[in-house]
Amino acid sequence: MYRSVVSSHGIYSERARKLMKMYKDFKDHKILVDEQRGRFTSLEENLENHGKSYVDGHFGILSKRFDESESNMNINSIGDLMGVFRS
Repeated sequence: MYRSVVSSHGIYSERARKLMKMYKDFKDHKILVDEQRGRFTSLEENLENHGKSYVDGHFGILSKRFDESESNMNINSIGDLMGVFRS
């Protein structure tokens, strides 16, 4: 592509301008993609480090409630299980 822009007679200014614009657009797009990727990675790390303890705590409470209820009664159906968690 570069050779078609530069010839023995000099540089075709219109084609050179288009080539530079295409390069700038590509570079801007790459920067935007890298920036978004960085934000996504940061969000993943944040959820992994902070949101996990909240979810683990919630399931810990459900597990404890299930164990306590199972020692008092048989849980034979989904309805029984839902009743345990609703109480």
